[in-house]
Amino acid sequence: MAESIIHKQLVLGELLDLQSFTNVCRTFVDLYKVGLKVFDANGTKLVDMKVASGDFCAYMFTGPNGRRLCTETVTHIKVRPLDAPSAQPAIAVRNCFSGLRYLMMPVLYEGDLLGRIIFGPFMPEELGELGADLQSLEGEFDLKKAKDLIDRIRRAPETTVRRILEHFAKLVDVLVFTSHKAMISSQLHIESVTESYREVQEKNKKLSDALERLQELSRLKSNFLATVSHELRTPLTSVIGYSEMLLAGLAGELNDEQKDYLKTILEKGESLLRLISSILDLSRIEARGVQLVRKPTNLDDIVQSAMESVLPQSLKKNLQLRAAALPSGAVRKLGLLPDLGHGQRDRNPARPQGQGIRDVLPGRLVRLARIRRGGPGAVDREELHRGARGRGGGAERAGQGLHLHADRPRRAAGHGARDAAQLSSEFDLIEAFLRPFPRGRGVRLGPGSDCAAVSVSRGMQLVATTDAVVERVHFDLERFSPEDVGWKALAVNLSDLAAAGARPRWFLCALGVPKSGRAGQVVRGISRGMAPLARQSGCALVGGNLSRASEWSVTITALGEARRPLSRGGARPGDALVVVGTLGDAAAGLRSHPAPAASLAQRRPNPLVRQGLIAAAYASAAIDVSDGFLQDLGHLCKESGVGSVVECSALPLGKAARTLPDGMELALGGGEDYALLLSVPRRKLPALSKKLRFAQVGRIVRGRGIQLTELGQPRPLPRKVGFDHLKSN
Repeated sequence: MAESIIHKQLVLGELLDLQSFTNVCRTFVDLYKVGLKVFDANGTKLVDMKVASGDFCAYMFTGPNGRRLCTETVTHIKVRPLDAPSAQPAIAVRNCFSGLRYLMMPVLYEGDLLGRIIFGPFMPEELGELGADLQSLEGEFDLKKAKDLIDRIRRAPETTVRRILEHFAKLVDVLVFTSHKAMISSQLHIESVTESYREVQEKNKKLSDALERLQELSRLKSNFLATVSHELRTPLTSVIGYSEMLLAGLAGELNDEQKDYLKTILEKGESLLRLISSILDLSRIEARGVQLVRKPTNLDDIVQSAMESVLPQSLKKNLQLRAAALPSGAVRKLGLLPDLGHGQRDRNPARPQGQGIRDVLPGRLVRLARIRRGGPGAVDREELHRGARGRGGGAERAGQGLHLHADRPRRAAGHGARDAAQLSSEFDLIEAFLRPFPRGRGVRLGPGSDCAAVSVSRGMQLVATTDAVVERVHFDLERFSPEDVGWKALAVNLSDLAAAGARPRWFLCALGVPKSGRAGQVVRGISRGMAPLARQSGCALVGGNLSRASEWSVTITALGEARRPLSRGGARPGDALVVVGTLGDAAAGLRSHPAPAASLAQRRPNPLVRQGLIAAAYASAAIDVSDGFLQDLGHLCKESGVGSVVECSALPLGKAARTLPDGMELALGGGEDYALLLSVPRRKLPALSKKLRFAQVGRIVRGRGIQLTELGQPRPLPRKVGFDHLKSN
C-alpha cells in the first residue's frame, strides 16, 4: 500500500509552483539588486539569480587559488548545516575571500528542514577595500581590475539585507503553508477514493469467488440430476416396454381385470418416465428455455388418474377414496391453477390437455420408448390399447402381434434398451467430456447452446487461434494416454496466444471419435487432461462439437484478449533474437526409450502464457516454436521482411537434448518445444532481463535468409529445418 501523504517526507520543490516562485524571486532581485539562491534539503538548486556578480566571479575562477577558494565558498553556502532552532530560524553569515558576503537562512516547516535561502553576494557597507585574502593574491590577479568588477556589485548595510531576507523568508513560509494545505486536501481525497476503490475491489473479488463456488455447485447438481435420471430411465423403459407387450397379447390372452392392471402400470410408468425426463429439463429452465403455458384444463381425468395411482396403498390401509366436485372458483383459490385471459398461448398445441396440472398430483410421466413392428413404423400406446381391447382392425393387429412375438427374444434380451443407449451415446460422451470444466468469466452463452457468446473486456482486442492434434500424426494412443492428448491439444493453442501476448479466456473443442469400444473412456481421459490446464490458465470451455471420424482428433479454437497483440511482422534490423524456454527435448521424446524430461516435454508441453504476457510490452515480433526453431524463425523473418544471424552455441538446449550427440540438430529442426521466439529492440533488453529469463541467440539483419554461426564461425543449415504437415518428415 502506498505511503500516506500525512507520513510522507515533504520536498520543497514539490510544494512550490516553481514557475510562479521564480517570478516572485525575480521581483525581489530586481527590486533590491541582490543575488538570490534557493536550495532544497538535498542540495537541489531551485532558484539561482545573479546581479552584477557574474563577471567578477568568472574572473576569480581564472586563477587556481581563486578557483579553489570560490569552490570552498559555494560548497559552504550550499551544503553546510545551518544552526537554526525550530521556533525561530537564525541567519548564518558566510564571508567570501574577496570581501563579499552571503546571508543564509533555513526554510523550516513544522520542524522539518525543507531547504535554505541564500542572499548574496553583496558588498558590506563597512568594507572599503578588497578582502585581505584577495589582496594576498596580487600576483595571480590584477587587483585594479578586480576592484572595478567588485564595485558593480550592490553595496548595502548587512542589517538592511537581513531585513530583506527575513521578509522573503516569511513570504516563502506563506507559500509553503498554502501549497501544503492544498496538497494535503487533494491527496487525502485521492487516498480516500483509492481506499474506497480497493475495498470495492476486495468485495467484488469475494462476490466473484462466491459466484464461482455457486456455479460449481450448480454444475455438480446438474450432473447429479442428469446421472440419476439416466440411471432411472433405462430400467423404467424396459418396464414400460414389457407392459406394452403383455397388453398387446404377446404372452397370451389376458382377462379384463389383468388388462386394467396392466394399463394402470403402463400409465403410471409413463407418468414416472415423464417426471424423470423433466429432471433433465432443469438445464433448459436455467437457460430460460421453458415457458409457462396457461390453458383451460379438464380436471376429471386428472383427478381420476391421481386416485388410481394411490388406490393400491389405500386398499392396503382400508381407506376409501372418493372425488367430489368443488364449487366454482374453489380450485383457483387453492392456487393450483393460474388465472387465464392474460394473452398466454401454448407453444405446443399438440400436447395433451392437463399435462401441466399433473405436476401437482401423483403420477406424471412421459413415455419415451416405442415397440417396433416387424416392418417399418412403430406401434404407439394407443394402437396397443386398441389391439388389447379388440376394437376392430383384427387382421392388422394379428399381423402386428405375430411380428412383435417373433421379435420377442431380442426384446427380452434388452435390445430396446441398447438401442436407446446407442441413440444417446453421443450426448452421454458430450456430458462426460464437459463434466470437469467450470463456467468461466465473461461467458454469456456456453456449452449446450448452438453458439457461444462471450464479453470482451473494455479496450481489449479478441485474439483467436485454432490448432488440431490428430492420431498417428501428433500422437499415438499406444504411447500417449488420453489425458496427455487432452493436455497437449489445449497447450499448443495456448502457446499461440502466449506468442501474441494475449491472455487466454475461452476455447471451443471439436472431437473426432472413431468406432471404438473404449470411446467413453478415451473421451473422459481427454477431458481430465485438458481441464487442469484450462483452470491453470484461466481459460473456459464455451462450446464445441463431436462427430464420427476415422481416427481420434482434437481441434481447439482458443480465444484470448490483448490490448496490442504481437505478430510475426514487427522485427527490425538491429533487434536481438531471444528465446524464452528450451529447445530439443520434445523431439527427443519421440525416440524409443526417451529420457523422462524428453517424454514429459513431448506429452505435456508447458505453454508459456505468463512469459508471453510479460514479453508483449518489450518485443517487436514473436512466434512460438512449434514446427521447429529454424522453420518458425523463417516465418518471422519472411513476415518482417528481414534476415537473421543465429549463434548456435547460445541456443538453450533442454535437459535431455544436451546429453544427445545430435541435440543441436533436434533444437534447430525438431519442433513441438513451444518456446517463445522474440525479436526485441536492444534498448529494451536490460528491462526485459529483470522480468524474464531468456537466451539471446542472435540478431535481426537486413536482407533475407538465416545464417548460422557456431563460436563465431559459419555453420551450414541442417537438412531438416522443421515439420511440414503435408510432407513426409
